[in-house]
Amino acid sequence: MRRSLRRQLAAQDKRQEDRLEEIKYLLKDVLKEQIIEHLKKQVEAQIADTIAAEVQESVAAELKDHIPASLQDQVMEHKRQLDEVQRALHNSEARRANALLRSTHLQDPLHPLLMSNDEVSPRFPKDLSGLFALDSTTAKALAEDYELPDVSESRERNLNRLMVFLGVAYQMVWIP
Repeated sequence: MRRSLRRQLAAQDKRQEDRLEEIKYLLKDVLKEQIIEHLKKQVEAQIADTIAAEVQESVAAELKDHIPASLQDQVMEHKRQLDEVQRALHNSEARRANALLRSTHLQDPLHPLLMSNDEVSPRFPKDLSGLFALDSTTAKALAEDYELPDVSESRERNLNRLMVFLGVAYQMVWIP
């Protein structure tokens, strides 16, 4: 009886090992397919990027040969002007939205304005309470980030200039 039980256990162990091997084989096969598919997508994306870059270079070289330099300069100037207009429009819309903010909602977000490099200053406060809490150094640095005229050492003066620039309808009272 013990031998028959051992044989049965051995046979069951063998079947389990066979099943495990079969599962390992299937997993290996599926994994292989997934890796191949992933690599294929990566290679295709890399090829597309390379082709796009080469086409862009070729077109740029051809344009240089066929379009006079003065016209290219004019296109670049118009692009610069368009960028300025888009920045001014963004800033105008942000100022309009900031003008609607009220002191009863100090946690409402300020709408960020863009600097001349089309980025938002890392010092830009997230809301009115953050703006009103700016210390003298940060207020001055923020005013300089946005290239405001007449930046001073006075926290209140810089905050007032910032609030006007941002479209916020408040003024800080100067305390001597």
